[in-house]
Formats: sequence, C-alpha cells, structure tokens
Amino acid sequence: MPPMEGFSVRKTLKSDYDRYYTGQEADWRWLVGREKARNIVTLCGAVPHDSLLDIGCGEGAVLEWLSQLGFGKVYTGIEISQTGVDATRKRTIPQLAECVLFDGYTIPYPDQSFDVAVLSHVVEHLEFPRRLLYEAGRVARHVFV
Repeated sequence: MPPMEGFSVRKTLKSDYDRYYTGQEADWRWLVGREKARNIVTLCGAVPHDSLLDIGCGEGAVLEWLSQLGFGKVYTGIEISQTGVDATRKRTIPQLAECVLFDGYTIPYPDQSFDVAVLSHVVEHLEFPRRLLYEAGRVARHVFV
C-alpha cells in the first residue's frame, strides 16, 4: 500500500520544535533516554530487531543508548526538527545509517523496511495519532509505543 499523504505538522508546532533541541535540557534528555532504551530492550528483545526506526528521535539520546546496550544493527532516525536531526547526527552512534527530517506523518520509507519502529513519547504530541501509527505499522514489522 502506498504511503498516505496530505498530513503535516502545524507550522507553529514545527517552529517550536525547531528551537527545542538547542542544548538547554540535553543532560535531562540523555538520562531519560537511558530508561527509554532499557524499556525498548526489555520489551522488544524477543522480536527481530536488526533494523530499527526511531520515529521522532529528538536529539538521538535513545539511539545512542540502544547502541551502547548493543541492541540492533542498523538505526534510522526521523524527526520534524532540523536541530534534532543535527544533534542526532553529531552523536557517536556507529549503527546510525541516517537521520532525516520528515513532515511528522508520512514516513519516507517503503513498506516493511524495518524490524522495529519506536515512537517514544511521540504519540501524545500528535494531532492525528492514528495517521502516524498507521505509517509506523506500514514501514515496520513491529511497533513499540
């Protein structure tokens, strides 16, 4: 099934997130990322998880912790904020294949491209949660929310 189109994040929300990842709370997000990553490992360890998509990856703290925990082989991050994409790319994440900007609803990958898609503290920020959850299920065999 082709990706759904026509949805995007409000410009005002995107503008807020464009300023969000500028370093003020990086230490806090780093610590919280550790617990998020541990939960992902615990709850997704029994399913295939070689390829992982972090939807709304923020500044990449969860991906870096997953890397340190040895979970998965290839990571991809997508984020609505350029500052988040830039911060993720600057981290030391050997498994990171790419981190790209996306519109918040249409995931730019073909069907079943990933073993696991992660939406960690993302759904509660969405205007149209079903839309992004559908997309996550389209591009991944397993979805962790």
